[in-house]
Amino acid sequence: MISVKEAEKIIFDQELTLEAELIPLLSSLGKVLAEDLIADRPFPPFDRVTMDGLALNISQNLEPGSKMIVEHIHFAGDPIYTLKDPQKGIEVMTGAVLPIGTNTVVPYEDLKRISKNEFETLKSILPDKNIHKIGIDAKEGSILVSKFHKINGPVLAVAASVGKTQLSVLKPLKVAVVSTGNELVDVGEPVLPYQIRRSNAYAIYGILAEFSPEVGFFHINDDEDELKLNLSKILKEHQVLILSGGVSMGQKDLIPNVLIGLGVKNIFHKIAQKPGKPLWFGKTENVLVFGCPGNPSSTTLCTVRYIKPWFKKYYGQKNLFSELVLNHDIVVEGTLTRFLQVKKEGISNLVSIIKNNGSGDFINLTEASGFIELEPGNYKAGHNCKFWEI
Repeated sequence: MISVKEAEKIIFDQELTLEAELIPLLSSLGKVLAEDLIADRPFPPFDRVTMDGLALNISQNLEPGSKMIVEHIHFAGDPIYTLKDPQKGIEVMTGAVLPIGTNTVVPYEDLKRISKNEFETLKSILPDKNIHKIGIDAKEGSILVSKFHKINGPVLAVAASVGKTQLSVLKPLKVAVVSTGNELVDVGEPVLPYQIRRSNAYAIYGILAEFSPEVGFFHINDDEDELKLNLSKILKEHQVLILSGGVSMGQKDLIPNVLIGLGVKNIFHKIAQKPGKPLWFGKTENVLVFGCPGNPSSTTLCTVRYIKPWFKKYYGQKNLFSELVLNHDIVVEGTLTRFLQVKKEGISNLVSIIKNNGSGDFINLTEASGFIELEPGNYKAGHNCKFWEI
C-alpha cells in the first residue's frame, strides 16, 4: 500500500503519445489546440481610432473654445489618409486607421459642431488620446494563444484574425469505461430485488466530459474467461481504461490477475486513503489502466482525485486543484488520508462537510461540490484544505 502523494506522483508522471489532427475552424470549438497561434502581423495592425470624433495634430494641450476646420471624413475600412493642413482636423470613425499627421482623437461628445465643417472644443484636449497603438497588444511573430489551450469563443476569434481556416487540435483520447459485477443491470432493463442498475460509468463520464474523450461503455460479468476475452479487445482499441469494481479482496475480485495476465504492468494496488483504498493502477506500452473500487463514492473520489487531474495535466492545464477554507472544526481519526465530501458555501471559499452513509451512498454526491483532502489530525474552522472539484 502506498501513500496518496506517492500514487499521485506515479499517475501524474505517466504520459501518452499526443496525436493531432487538422480540422475546420468552426469544428474546433471545445477541442484543445495542438499548435501555437502566431501573430502574422502586429495587433492591432495599425494605429486604430477607438472613438468617433475628430483626429487632430497637436503638440501641446488644446484649450476649450478652440475652433477646428474639417479637412476630410475618414471611415473604418478606408485606405490610409494623410492630413494635408496641420491646422485642420479629420472626422474619423471607430476602427479607422489613424490618419498620418494626426496624434490624438477628440470624441464628438467633447466637441460642439458649429457648422458642417467646423467644430469647437468643449474641454482641454491632450495628445495621444483614443488611439489603439500599432502592436501594443502583440508583436508580429509573437504567440497569441499557446498550444494545449482549450478552444473557446475568444480563441476562435484569434484564430480567425490570423487567417486560420483550419486548426491543429489534439485528437480526443479513446477511453473505455468498464463496469463489472453480476449484480448490475443496464439502465433500461428490469431490476430484480437483488440487483442494482449500473450508474458508476455515468459518474465517470460526467466528470471527464469536459475533456471531450471518445468514450466506449462496456459491462463484463465476474467471469474470468469473459473478462479475459473482453478486456483483451478493449485494451487494443483504447488509450485509457477505467474500470469500476472487481479490484478489492473478494473471491470475485478478478480484475488485477486478469489484467496482469493480459500483459498490463501492475504499478500499484491500494492507497492509504479512505474512500477508494483498493485503487489499482497499471499500464501497457500504449494504455493507462485505472481499476477503481466499485462503491460509488470510491469510484467518484478516485476519478476526481487521480484520473481527472491526469487528464488536466495531459491537456497542459496547471491548476489541478484549489484550496478552500473549512467552515467548522473536524477530527480525522485513524491512519489513512481522508477525502470528505463538501459543499461550497455560496460564492465564498468556505466549505462544509456533507454527512453520508458510507462509500455506497452516492445520493448525497449530488449535493457535493467536491472532496477535501485531510491527513489524520484535529482541524479548526478556518483551516486551508486541498479541494478537488467534482
